[in-house]
Amino acid sequence: MKNILLIYVVVFVNNMNALDFSQRGRILGYNPPPPPPESYRRLSAAIIEERFIQKLDHFDPTSGDTWSQRYFVNTEYFHTTKRNVAFLMIGPEAASSIGWMNYGSWIVSAKKYNALLFQLEHRFYGDSQPFPIQSENIQKRLLSETQLTFSSACKLAQASELAEKQVKFFVENSTSNVHYVQRYGKAGRSMEEAQEKSEKKQAKVLVMVNVKSVVVISTRKCPAVRWRDVSFKNLRYLSSQQALADLANFIVAMNEKYQLSSDIKWILFGGSYAGALAAWMREKYPHLVHGAISSSGPLFAKLDFHEYFQVVADDLADSSQECVDTVKVAMKQVEELLNSPDVKNLTDIFNLCSPIEEDLNNPWDLAYFSQIITVPFAAAAQYSNIPGITFTTNDLCDILTNNAYGTEIYRLGVVNSFYYGTNCLNYHYDDVIEYLKDTDVELLGGKHYTFY
Repeated sequence: MKNILLIYVVVFVNNMNALDFSQRGRILGYNPPPPPPESYRRLSAAIIEERFIQKLDHFDPTSGDTWSQRYFVNTEYFHTTKRNVAFLMIGPEAASSIGWMNYGSWIVSAKKYNALLFQLEHRFYGDSQPFPIQSENIQKRLLSETQLTFSSACKLAQASELAEKQVKFFVENSTSNVHYVQRYGKAGRSMEEAQEKSEKKQAKVLVMVNVKSVVVISTRKCPAVRWRDVSFKNLRYLSSQQALADLANFIVAMNEKYQLSSDIKWILFGGSYAGALAAWMREKYPHLVHGAISSSGPLFAKLDFHEYFQVVADDLADSSQECVDTVKVAMKQVEELLNSPDVKNLTDIFNLCSPIEEDLNNPWDLAYFSQIITVPFAAAAQYSNIPGITFTTNDLCDILTNNAYGTEIYRLGVVNSFYYGTNCLNYHYDDVIEYLKDTDVELLGGKHYTFY
Protein backbone atom coordinates (compact mmCIF):
# COMPACT_ATOMS: atom_id res chain seq x y z
CA MET A 1 0.00 0.00 0.00
CA LYS A 2 2.79 2.40 0.85
CA ASN A 3 4.79 1.70 -2.26
CA ILE A 4 2.85 4.38 -4.06
CA LEU A 5 5.99 6.19 -5.18
CA LEU A 6 6.34 3.61 -7.91
CA ILE A 7 3.11 4.92 -9.41
CA TYR A 8 3.23 8.27 -11.13
CA VAL A 9 -0.16 9.79 -11.73
CA VAL A 10 -0.09 11.76 -14.95
CA VAL A 11 -3.67 13.05 -14.87
CA PHE A 12 -2.98 15.98 -12.57
CA VAL A 13 -5.67 17.63 -10.51
CA ASN A 14 -5.61 21.05 -8.92
CA ASN A 15 -3.45 21.44 -5.86
CA MET A 16 -5.13 24.17 -3.87
CA ASN A 17 -1.81 25.40 -2.50
CA ALA A 18 0.03 25.39 -5.79
CA LEU A 19 -0.33 26.24 -9.43
CA ASP A 20 -2.09 23.88 -11.81
CA PHE A 21 0.37 22.53 -14.35
CA SER A 22 -1.37 19.60 -16.00
CA GLN A 23 -1.45 20.98 -19.53
CA ARG A 24 0.03 23.85 -21.46
CA GLY A 25 -1.73 27.11 -20.71
CA ARG A 26 -2.89 26.34 -17.18
CA ILE A 27 0.12 27.99 -15.61
CA LEU A 28 -0.57 31.32 -17.20
CA GLY A 29 -4.30 31.03 -17.72
CA TYR A 30 -3.98 31.17 -21.50
CA ASN A 31 -2.29 29.25 -24.28
CA PRO A 32 1.19 30.85 -24.51
CA PRO A 33 2.49 31.63 -28.00
CA PRO A 34 6.15 31.07 -28.86
CA PRO A 35 8.60 33.96 -28.40
CA PRO A 36 7.90 36.37 -31.27
CA PRO A 37 10.60 37.21 -33.80
CA GLU A 38 11.36 40.91 -34.12
CA SER A 39 9.54 41.07 -37.46
CA TYR A 40 6.28 39.94 -35.81
CA ARG A 41 6.24 42.15 -32.73
CA ARG A 42 3.08 43.96 -33.80
CA LEU A 43 -0.23 42.40 -34.66
CA SER A 44 -1.27 42.80 -38.25
CA ALA A 45 -4.39 44.79 -39.10
CA ALA A 46 -5.50 41.66 -40.97
CA ILE A 47 -6.00 39.86 -37.63
CA ILE A 48 -9.45 40.20 -36.13
CA GLU A 49 -11.49 38.58 -33.38
CA GLU A 50 -14.92 37.26 -34.32
CA ARG A 51 -17.81 35.33 -32.78
CA PHE A 52 -19.50 32.26 -34.22
CA ILE A 53 -22.97 31.08 -33.26
CA GLN A 54 -22.37 27.45 -32.37
CA LYS A 55 -24.77 24.61 -31.62
CA LEU A 56 -24.87 23.60 -27.97
CA ASP A 57 -25.61 19.92 -28.55
CA HIS A 58 -24.67 18.50 -31.93
CA PHE A 59 -26.19 15.12 -31.11
CA ASP A 60 -29.72 16.18 -30.16
CA PRO A 61 -31.64 17.04 -33.34
CA THR A 62 -34.52 18.40 -31.26
CA SER A 63 -32.34 21.03 -29.55
CA GLY A 64 -32.01 24.48 -31.08
CA ASP A 65 -29.86 25.91 -28.28
CA THR A 66 -26.84 27.93 -29.36
CA TRP A 67 -23.96 29.89 -27.81
CA SER A 68 -21.26 32.33 -28.92
CA GLN A 69 -17.84 30.83 -29.70
CA ARG A 70 -14.78 33.03 -30.13
CA TYR A 71 -12.36 32.69 -33.02
CA PHE A 72 -9.51 34.65 -34.59
CA VAL A 73 -8.87 35.10 -38.30
CA ASN A 74 -5.86 36.40 -40.24
CA THR A 75 -6.35 37.24 -43.93
CA GLU A 76 -2.87 38.69 -44.48
CA TYR A 77 -1.55 35.77 -46.57
CA PHE A 78 -4.83 34.69 -48.12
CA HIS A 79 -4.93 34.33 -51.92
CA THR A 80 -8.26 36.04 -52.64
CA THR A 81 -8.43 34.60 -56.15
CA LYS A 82 -7.62 30.93 -55.57
CA ARG A 83 -9.22 30.74 -52.08
CA ASN A 84 -8.13 27.12 -51.79
CA VAL A 85 -6.02 26.81 -48.61
CA ALA A 86 -7.13 27.35 -45.01
CA PHE A 87 -5.23 26.63 -41.80
CA LEU A 88 -7.12 26.07 -38.55
CA MET A 89 -5.41 26.05 -35.17
CA ILE A 90 -7.51 24.18 -32.63
CA GLY A 91 -7.87 25.83 -29.24
CA PRO A 92 -6.65 23.71 -26.32
CA GLU A 93 -8.14 23.28 -22.85
CA ALA A 94 -7.28 26.91 -22.09
CA ALA A 95 -8.09 30.37 -23.40
CA SER A 96 -6.85 30.92 -26.95
CA SER A 97 -4.16 33.52 -27.57
CA ILE A 98 -4.29 36.01 -30.42
CA GLY A 99 -0.48 35.88 -30.43
CA TRP A 100 -0.59 32.65 -32.39
CA MET A 101 -2.17 34.50 -35.30
CA ASN A 102 0.98 36.25 -36.46
CA TYR A 103 3.91 34.06 -35.45
CA GLY A 104 4.88 30.48 -35.01
CA SER A 105 5.99 27.86 -37.51
CA TRP A 106 2.57 27.67 -39.15
CA ILE A 107 2.98 31.27 -40.35
CA VAL A 108 5.93 30.16 -42.50
CA SER A 109 3.69 27.63 -44.22
CA ALA A 110 0.82 30.13 -44.45
CA LYS A 111 3.04 32.50 -46.41
CA LYS A 112 4.19 29.71 -48.71
CA TYR A 113 0.72 28.38 -49.47
CA ASN A 114 -1.28 31.64 -49.20
CA ALA A 115 -3.45 30.23 -46.43
CA LEU A 116 -6.38 31.83 -44.69
CA LEU A 117 -5.69 31.46 -40.95
CA PHE A 118 -8.19 30.63 -38.22
CA GLN A 119 -7.98 29.81 -34.54
CA LEU A 120 -11.11 28.42 -32.86
CA GLU A 121 -11.37 28.55 -29.08
CA HIS A 122 -12.52 25.39 -27.32
CA ARG A 123 -15.96 25.40 -25.71
CA PHE A 124 -15.97 26.20 -21.97
CA TYR A 125 -12.56 27.94 -22.13
CA GLY A 126 -11.50 31.56 -22.38
CA ASP A 127 -14.34 33.70 -23.70
CA SER A 128 -16.17 30.76 -25.29
CA GLN A 129 -18.62 30.10 -22.48
CA PRO A 130 -21.91 28.35 -23.28
CA PHE A 131 -23.22 29.24 -19.81
CA PRO A 132 -22.07 32.69 -18.63
CA ILE A 133 -23.02 33.85 -15.13
CA GLN A 134 -24.63 37.13 -14.12
CA SER A 135 -22.39 39.47 -12.12
CA GLU A 136 -24.85 39.73 -9.23
CA ASN A 137 -24.48 35.99 -8.59
CA ILE A 138 -20.71 36.38 -8.50
CA GLN A 139 -20.96 39.22 -6.00
CA LYS A 140 -23.14 37.10 -3.74
CA ARG A 141 -20.68 34.23 -3.95
CA LEU A 142 -17.62 36.36 -3.22
CA LEU A 143 -19.23 38.22 -0.35
CA SER A 144 -20.04 34.90 1.33
CA GLU A 145 -16.32 34.23 1.74
CA THR A 146 -15.11 34.79 5.29
CA GLN A 147 -11.83 36.30 4.16
CA LEU A 148 -11.21 37.82 0.75
CA THR A 149 -7.90 37.31 -0.96
CA PHE A 150 -6.35 39.85 -3.31
CA SER A 151 -7.63 37.83 -6.27
CA SER A 152 -11.14 37.67 -4.81
CA ALA A 153 -11.11 41.42 -4.26
CA CYS A 154 -10.22 41.95 -7.90
CA LYS A 155 -13.09 39.72 -8.93
CA LEU A 156 -15.48 41.51 -6.61
CA ALA A 157 -14.47 44.85 -8.09
CA GLN A 158 -14.98 43.60 -11.61
CA ALA A 159 -18.26 41.88 -10.80
CA SER A 160 -19.41 45.15 -9.27
CA GLU A 161 -18.69 46.85 -12.61
CA LEU A 162 -16.37 49.22 -10.80
CA ALA A 163 -13.22 47.51 -11.98
CA GLU A 164 -10.46 49.27 -13.73
CA LYS A 165 -8.05 46.42 -14.41
CA GLN A 166 -5.19 48.23 -12.71
CA VAL A 167 -4.26 47.56 -9.08
CA LYS A 168 -1.52 48.53 -6.58
CA PHE A 169 -2.72 47.26 -3.24
CA PHE A 170 -5.88 46.50 -1.40
CA VAL A 171 -7.02 46.84 2.17
CA GLU A 172 -9.06 44.01 3.57
CA ASN A 173 -11.36 44.64 6.50
CA SER A 174 -12.72 41.39 7.89
CA THR A 175 -14.74 41.71 11.12
CA SER A 176 -12.87 44.22 13.30
CA ASN A 177 -9.40 43.71 11.86
CA VAL A 178 -7.96 45.68 8.99
CA HIS A 179 -5.22 43.88 7.05
CA TYR A 180 -3.05 45.68 4.58
CA VAL A 181 -2.05 43.00 2.14
CA GLN A 182 -0.05 44.24 -0.81
CA ARG A 183 3.08 46.29 -1.33
CA TYR A 184 3.23 49.38 0.83
CA GLY A 185 3.73 48.61 4.48
CA LYS A 186 3.02 45.91 7.03
CA ALA A 187 -0.07 43.96 7.96
CA GLY A 188 -2.24 45.77 10.45
CA ARG A 189 -2.26 49.22 8.90
CA SER A 190 -5.52 51.06 8.99
CA MET A 191 -7.20 52.03 5.75
CA GLU A 192 -6.14 55.64 6.28
CA GLU A 193 -2.51 54.66 6.84
CA ALA A 194 -2.50 52.48 3.75
CA GLN A 195 -4.02 55.19 1.61
CA GLU A 196 -1.56 57.76 2.94
CA LYS A 197 1.31 55.39 2.16
CA SER A 198 0.06 54.95 -1.40
CA GLU A 199 -0.18 58.71 -1.88
CA LYS A 200 3.42 59.12 -0.77
CA LYS A 201 4.35 56.57 -3.42
CA GLN A 202 2.26 58.53 -5.92
CA ALA A 203 -0.02 55.56 -6.50
CA LYS A 204 -3.09 56.47 -8.46
CA VAL A 205 -6.23 54.97 -6.92
CA LEU A 206 -8.24 53.41 -9.73
CA VAL A 207 -10.43 50.93 -7.90
CA MET A 208 -12.25 51.54 -4.65
CA VAL A 209 -14.96 49.12 -3.62
CA ASN A 210 -16.41 49.38 -0.14
CA VAL A 211 -18.96 46.66 0.47
CA LYS A 212 -19.38 44.41 3.50
CA SER A 213 -16.44 46.21 5.11
CA VAL A 214 -14.16 45.27 2.24
CA VAL A 215 -12.14 48.10 0.78
CA VAL A 216 -10.23 47.63 -2.44
CA ILE A 217 -7.78 50.36 -3.41
CA SER A 218 -5.58 49.42 -6.25
CA THR A 219 -3.33 50.13 -9.24
CA ARG A 220 -1.64 46.72 -9.64
CA LYS A 221 -3.06 44.77 -12.54
CA CYS A 222 -5.86 42.40 -11.63
CA PRO A 223 -5.85 39.01 -13.36
CA ALA A 224 -8.36 38.46 -16.13
CA VAL A 225 -11.66 37.19 -14.78
CA ARG A 226 -13.89 34.83 -16.71
CA TRP A 227 -17.24 33.88 -15.24
CA ARG A 228 -18.71 30.50 -16.04
CA ASP A 229 -21.27 28.06 -14.77
CA VAL A 230 -19.70 24.62 -14.57
CA SER A 231 -22.46 22.74 -12.81
CA PHE A 232 -22.75 19.07 -13.72
CA LYS A 233 -25.85 19.65 -15.82
CA ASN A 234 -23.80 21.98 -18.02
CA LEU A 235 -20.58 19.97 -18.08
CA ARG A 236 -22.31 17.22 -20.02
CA TYR A 237 -21.77 19.47 -23.03
CA LEU A 238 -18.01 19.53 -22.44
CA SER A 239 -16.57 16.61 -24.38
CA SER A 240 -14.13 15.89 -27.18
CA GLN A 241 -17.04 14.63 -29.28
CA GLN A 242 -18.84 17.97 -29.01
CA ALA A 243 -15.56 19.79 -29.69
CA LEU A 244 -15.00 17.80 -32.89
CA ALA A 245 -18.52 18.61 -34.03
CA ASP A 246 -17.86 22.29 -33.22
CA LEU A 247 -14.87 22.21 -35.56
CA ALA A 248 -16.78 20.52 -38.37
CA ASN A 249 -19.65 22.98 -38.07
CA PHE A 250 -17.18 25.87 -38.05
CA ILE A 251 -15.37 24.67 -41.18
CA VAL A 252 -18.62 24.35 -43.12
CA ALA A 253 -19.66 27.85 -42.04
CA MET A 254 -16.29 29.42 -42.96
CA ASN A 255 -16.39 27.75 -46.38
CA GLU A 256 -19.58 29.66 -47.01
CA LYS A 257 -18.65 32.92 -45.30
CA TYR A 258 -15.35 33.34 -47.16
CA GLN A 259 -16.64 31.72 -50.38
CA LEU A 260 -13.79 29.23 -50.39
CA SER A 261 -13.25 27.13 -53.48
CA SER A 262 -14.77 23.69 -53.95
CA ASP A 263 -11.28 22.14 -53.76
CA ILE A 264 -10.42 23.95 -50.52
CA LYS A 265 -7.74 22.20 -48.47
CA TRP A 266 -8.19 22.60 -44.71
CA ILE A 267 -5.06 21.83 -42.66
CA LEU A 268 -5.58 21.55 -38.90
CA PHE A 269 -2.97 22.28 -36.23
CA GLY A 270 -2.98 21.28 -32.57
CA GLY A 271 -0.71 20.37 -29.69
CA SER A 272 -1.28 17.92 -26.84
CA TYR A 273 -5.06 17.48 -26.36
CA ALA A 274 -5.70 19.81 -29.30
CA GLY A 275 -3.27 17.68 -31.29
CA ALA A 276 -5.43 14.65 -30.60
CA LEU A 277 -8.45 16.62 -31.80
CA ALA A 278 -6.61 17.48 -35.02
CA ALA A 279 -5.86 13.82 -35.76
CA TRP A 280 -9.37 12.71 -34.86
CA MET A 281 -10.83 15.39 -37.14
CA ARG A 282 -8.84 14.07 -40.09
CA GLU A 283 -10.09 10.55 -39.38
CA LYS A 284 -13.72 11.42 -38.62
CA TYR A 285 -14.27 14.18 -41.19
CA PRO A 286 -11.98 13.36 -44.15
CA HIS A 287 -14.37 15.15 -46.51
CA LEU A 288 -13.70 18.41 -44.62
CA VAL A 289 -10.08 18.03 -43.47
CA HIS A 290 -7.30 17.53 -46.00
CA GLY A 291 -4.49 17.17 -43.43
CA ALA A 292 -3.67 17.51 -39.75
CA ILE A 293 -0.55 18.39 -37.75
CA SER A 294 -0.87 16.57 -34.43
CA SER A 295 1.97 17.66 -32.13
CA SER A 296 2.36 15.41 -29.07
CA GLY A 297 -1.24 14.30 -29.42
CA PRO A 298 -2.26 11.73 -26.76
CA LEU A 299 -4.36 9.64 -29.13
CA PHE A 300 -4.47 6.58 -26.91
CA ALA A 301 -5.92 7.00 -23.41
CA LYS A 302 -3.69 5.05 -21.03
CA LEU A 303 -4.17 4.92 -17.27
CA ASP A 304 -0.62 3.94 -16.29
CA PHE A 305 1.17 6.30 -18.66
CA HIS A 306 4.68 5.66 -17.36
CA GLU A 307 6.19 6.69 -20.70
CA TYR A 308 5.42 10.31 -19.83
CA PHE A 309 7.89 10.31 -16.97
CA GLN A 310 10.47 8.56 -19.12
CA VAL A 311 10.46 11.70 -21.26
CA VAL A 312 10.80 13.78 -18.09
CA ALA A 313 13.79 11.66 -17.04
CA ASP A 314 15.35 12.16 -20.48
CA ASP A 315 14.98 15.94 -20.07
CA LEU A 316 16.66 15.82 -16.67
CA ALA A 317 19.45 13.72 -18.17
CA ASP A 318 20.13 16.54 -20.61
CA SER A 319 21.32 18.48 -17.57
CA SER A 320 23.22 15.56 -16.09
CA GLN A 321 22.86 11.87 -15.32
CA GLU A 322 23.73 12.76 -11.73
CA CYS A 323 20.48 14.72 -11.58
CA VAL A 324 18.45 11.68 -12.68
CA ASP A 325 20.26 9.41 -10.23
CA THR A 326 19.61 11.86 -7.39
CA VAL A 327 15.88 11.85 -8.09
CA LYS A 328 15.83 8.05 -8.02
CA VAL A 329 17.69 7.93 -4.70
CA ALA A 330 15.52 10.67 -3.18
CA MET A 331 12.29 8.90 -4.17
CA LYS A 332 13.62 5.67 -2.68
CA GLN A 333 14.42 7.52 0.55
CA VAL A 334 10.87 8.92 0.67
CA GLU A 335 9.47 5.41 0.28
CA GLU A 336 11.73 4.12 3.03
CA LEU A 337 10.65 6.91 5.38
CA LEU A 338 6.99 6.09 4.73
CA ASN A 339 7.70 2.62 6.09
CA SER A 340 9.85 3.69 9.05
CA PRO A 341 9.25 5.12 12.55
CA ASP A 342 10.79 8.39 11.31
CA VAL A 343 7.97 8.99 8.82
CA LYS A 344 7.09 12.24 10.61
CA ASN A 345 10.25 13.80 9.16
CA LEU A 346 8.50 13.93 5.78
CA THR A 347 6.11 16.56 7.15
CA ASP A 348 8.99 18.96 7.76
CA ILE A 349 11.04 18.07 4.68
CA PHE A 350 8.13 18.78 2.33
CA ASN A 351 6.35 21.45 4.41
CA LEU A 352 3.11 19.49 4.63
CA CYS A 353 0.05 21.10 6.17
CA SER A 354 -0.64 18.17 8.50
CA PRO A 355 1.38 15.25 9.92
CA ILE A 356 1.60 12.58 7.25
CA GLU A 357 2.09 9.86 9.87
CA GLU A 358 -1.60 10.24 10.69
CA ASP A 359 -2.62 9.20 7.18
CA LEU A 360 -0.47 6.18 6.43
CA ASN A 361 -3.53 3.97 6.08
CA ASN A 362 -5.12 6.25 3.48
CA PRO A 363 -3.83 5.17 0.05
CA TRP A 364 -5.48 8.14 -1.69
CA ASP A 365 -3.64 10.67 0.49
CA LEU A 366 -0.34 8.86 -0.07
CA ALA A 367 -0.94 8.73 -3.81
CA TYR A 368 -1.71 12.45 -3.90
CA PHE A 369 1.40 13.15 -1.82
CA SER A 370 3.50 11.26 -4.37
CA GLN A 371 1.91 13.30 -7.15
CA ILE A 372 2.69 16.58 -5.40
CA ILE A 373 6.40 15.82 -5.07
CA THR A 374 6.72 14.68 -8.71
CA VAL A 375 4.79 17.53 -10.35
CA PRO A 376 7.77 19.97 -10.28
CA PHE A 377 9.73 17.68 -12.61
CA ALA A 378 6.87 17.20 -15.05
CA ALA A 379 6.15 20.93 -15.06
CA ALA A 380 9.78 21.86 -15.64
CA ALA A 381 10.11 19.37 -18.49
CA GLN A 382 6.92 20.55 -20.14
CA TYR A 383 7.23 24.30 -19.66
CA SER A 384 10.96 25.10 -19.62
CA ASN A 385 11.84 28.21 -21.63
CA ILE A 386 8.23 29.29 -22.22
CA PRO A 387 7.87 33.07 -21.77
CA GLY A 388 6.61 33.87 -18.27
CA ILE A 389 7.93 30.65 -16.71
CA THR A 390 10.73 31.27 -14.24
CA PHE A 391 12.06 27.74 -13.70
CA THR A 392 13.70 25.12 -15.91
CA THR A 393 14.95 21.56 -15.61
CA ASN A 394 18.43 23.02 -15.22
CA ASP A 395 17.25 24.99 -12.18
CA LEU A 396 15.91 21.83 -10.55
CA CYS A 397 19.04 19.86 -11.37
CA ASP A 398 21.25 22.61 -9.93
CA ILE A 399 19.48 22.05 -6.60
CA LEU A 400 19.47 18.26 -6.82
CA THR A 401 23.21 18.05 -7.47
CA ASN A 402 24.18 20.55 -4.76
CA ASN A 403 25.41 18.69 -1.68
CA ALA A 404 25.08 21.87 0.37
CA TYR A 405 21.34 21.19 0.64
CA GLY A 406 21.93 17.89 2.43
CA THR A 407 21.13 14.33 1.44
CA GLU A 408 19.08 13.51 -1.64
CA ILE A 409 15.70 13.61 0.09
CA TYR A 410 16.39 17.06 1.54
CA ARG A 411 17.38 18.30 -1.91
CA LEU A 412 14.05 16.98 -3.18
CA GLY A 413 12.39 18.99 -0.41
CA VAL A 414 14.22 22.12 -1.57
CA VAL A 415 13.03 21.48 -5.14
CA ASN A 416 9.43 21.38 -3.88
CA SER A 417 9.93 24.61 -1.91
CA PHE A 418 11.44 26.25 -4.98
CA TYR A 419 8.45 25.22 -7.06
CA TYR A 420 5.53 25.62 -4.65
CA GLY A 421 6.77 28.53 -2.54
CA THR A 422 6.39 28.95 1.20
CA ASN A 423 2.78 27.79 1.63
CA CYS A 424 2.35 24.39 3.21
CA LEU A 425 1.25 21.56 0.91
CA ASN A 426 -2.14 19.97 1.37
CA TYR A 427 -1.90 16.32 0.38
CA HIS A 428 -5.43 15.31 1.43
CA TYR A 429 -7.23 13.75 -1.49
CA ASP A 430 -10.67 14.39 0.05
CA ASP A 431 -9.98 18.14 -0.10
CA VAL A 432 -9.29 17.82 -3.81
CA ILE A 433 -12.60 16.04 -4.29
CA GLU A 434 -14.45 18.73 -2.32
CA TYR A 435 -12.81 21.39 -4.47
CA LEU A 436 -13.88 19.63 -7.65
CA LYS A 437 -17.43 19.26 -6.35
CA ASP A 438 -17.72 23.03 -6.21
CA THR A 439 -19.08 23.46 -9.73
CA ASP A 440 -21.51 26.36 -9.33
CA VAL A 441 -19.04 29.06 -10.29
CA GLU A 442 -15.62 28.85 -11.89
CA LEU A 443 -13.85 32.14 -11.21
CA LEU A 444 -10.37 31.53 -12.54
CA GLY A 445 -8.33 28.58 -13.73
CA GLY A 446 -9.50 25.44 -15.46
CA LYS A 447 -10.56 22.79 -12.99
CA HIS A 448 -13.41 21.66 -15.23
CA TYR A 449 -10.99 19.98 -17.64
CA THR A 450 -10.91 17.20 -15.05
CA PHE A 451 -14.42 16.16 -16.06
CA TYR A 452 -13.65 15.08 -19.64
